[in-house]
Amino acid sequence: MMKRARTAASPVSTIYTAFSLPSPLPSLRHSESPFRSLDNRTRCTLSASSYPSQSSPRSIHPKKSLSQNFLRDKNFVNRIVSAFRESTDNVEPVPTVVEVGPGLGALTDNLLQQYPRMHAIEIDQRAVQHLQVRHPHLNLHHADVLQTDWSHFSKQLNAPLAIIGNLPYNIVSQILFSLLEAPDKSVTTALVMMQKEVAQRVIAKPHSKSYGILSVVSQLYAKPKLLFSVPNTAFFPVPQVTSAMVRLDMEPHPNFDKSDLSTNRALRTVVRTAFNQRRKRLRNALKTISQGKQLPNGWDLKRAEELEPVEFLELTRFLFPDGMQESRDREGKALYSVWR
Repeated sequence: MMKRARTAASPVSTIYTAFSLPSPLPSLRHSESPFRSLDNRTRCTLSASSYPSQSSPRSIHPKKSLSQNFLRDKNFVNRIVSAFRESTDNVEPVPTVVEVGPGLGALTDNLLQQYPRMHAIEIDQRAVQHLQVRHPHLNLHHADVLQTDWSHFSKQLNAPLAIIGNLPYNIVSQILFSLLEAPDKSVTTALVMMQKEVAQRVIAKPHSKSYGILSVVSQLYAKPKLLFSVPNTAFFPVPQVTSAMVRLDMEPHPNFDKSDLSTNRALRTVVRTAFNQRRKRLRNALKTISQGKQLPNGWDLKRAEELEPVEFLELTRFLFPDGMQESRDREGKALYSVWR
């Protein structure tokens, strides 16, 4: 399992070029796959025969350009898998397990023994080659997780998804938002590793420095819980930060309807606007969208960091009782706004 990161100097298109697949490729029509690349070409599900060459984990060196750190501590591997099993044991209907970024397979080796029909999503071609040799029957997808349509994937498998993975530091928030926003109950639970600082933001409460957009979204869309810390010595090479395992049970707040897209669009606008000027009182921070309305409940004198997640929902319904219509481009195509 590995971490990878994007830098401003390495756009996504460059990553796709660096990990282009050898030909011939397995044939899949775009409509058959939940995985999309930036140039609208399908990332393929690989068969065992796709990569005949052998690959040794010792020959796969972590790339600084991708900020790769391989999990190597077996005690933490066992602890993570045990926590994941606990999070999925009583889930109905039974979900399909999907590992994000398996890397060299530290978790995969253990997971496959318990979930032989599991799937894995990996962008690093070297890791894909290694895993195909090590686990020829693994349902492995060579794809970018940020281009994964979770709802489509769930429908394709005819089952909800249970996600496990070691998330790349530089895109952890984007992945979290994509999982939290997944519609149709397509993702039921996620057990994911991230830097501890981000984990603390996920579970942060109002009146704290860590409380922000990620906190509000995580706690409205799911029930997050920080399970345990993972020291930097559990990885190779050793990163400079401590990591943490977070469990997300995708059970929205009782007052929040995840399927109400018009309200969700308005909620994104309110939360983003409020936290973009988090030190200002809301009567000033929200001036551009309040339409001259006087904020009730003393909200006008509060700052964004003082409101509970559910209060943002109430504030949104006050400012936009009919929700917000979707924006469209010049050709009339819907521009779907997402948190990430």
